[in-house]
Amino acid sequence: MITVSVMVIPAVFRLQIFLLEARWQALALIQAFLDTWRIPTPEIAIGSGHSGKAKGNRGNTADQ
Repeated sequence: MITVSVMVIPAVFRLQIFLLEARWQALALIQAFLDTWRIPTPEIAIGSGHSGKAKGNRGNTADQ
C-alpha cells in the first residue's frame, strides 16, 4: 500500500498542475480573443487612447 500511495500522490499533483495549465491556457485564449475585438474600440470611443497618439490627444485637450 505504501508504493501505491507514493505513486498516486504525484499523479494527483500532476493532474492538478495539468488542470491549472489548461485553465491558464484557456484564459490566455479568451484574453487573446477579447483583445482582437477590444483593439478597435479605444480608437473609436477614446480616439486611440492606448496608442502613441494618446500624448498628442492629451496635448490637444489641454490646449482646448
